[in-house]
Amino acid sequence: MTQTPPPNPPRSPATAQAEKPKALPKRFYKTVSVERIAGGYVVTLDGRSIKTPARANLRLPTTRLAKLVAQEWSDQGEFIDPASMVITGFCNAAIDRVTDNRAMLEGEVSGFADTDTLSYREEPGSELAQLQDTLWEPVLQRLEQEHGAKWLRTTGIMPGQQDEVVMALAAEFVAGLDKFALTAFSQMAALAGSFALILALTKGDIDADGCWTAAFVENDWQARQWGEDAEAQKMMADRRKRFDAAWSMWQALA
Repeated sequence: MTQTPPPNPPRSPATAQAEKPKALPKRFYKTVSVERIAGGYVVTLDGRSIKTPARANLRLPTTRLAKLVAQEWSDQGEFIDPASMVITGFCNAAIDRVTDNRAMLEGEVSGFADTDTLSYREEPGSELAQLQDTLWEPVLQRLEQEHGAKWLRTTGIMPGQQDEVVMALAAEFVAGLDKFALTAFSQMAALAGSFALILALTKGDIDADGCWTAAFVENDWQARQWGEDAEAQKMMADRRKRFDAAWSMWQALA
């Protein structure tokens, strides 16, 4: 005899509250402006400068970056959606987190060179391996010519060991970035899973679309073979949005 499954247990008030979407705050300002101050720029809302979540001044190093932040605040409608203000979030992180955690973040970012996506290949002869060679080899070969470093190339699931010269190059590069540039670079490297690709992007050896395509060549190949569901497409679109925001932030620092 088929048994009727028991009804779902009632949710506790705490569970119901946790599942309830957070209400967005209403927009409380009319005008958004960029103002020059000593040592940089600030974005003001009705004449009052924006603070970070830690209540520090959101002082930005260039007028271009300040304008990007200001545009995100200007684009808010009746309600303020923090998730839509990606560059503002990155700038908040640069000010509130990087200064106190600089050494740890430098280690994390340079560590992307050790586990670089471009170092791990499919077995030679496969269609995917050919795509990887086509997209990845020009990037690595140019970096190798510029820096005299040999990037790892390996197959299989076991991790290889990146050349010490590559790791020293990565550490030296990130050490020379200010907190805003380090934040932008770290976001891009984390999303792409590659130090080499983002280094090439920042040097002008590859454009943003080419960088993204190279980073996700396996994902795209798999999607062509088996299809891609809506949830995966949404996730990739969100990642691309964050990547483009970080790239815009990097460019605005020049």
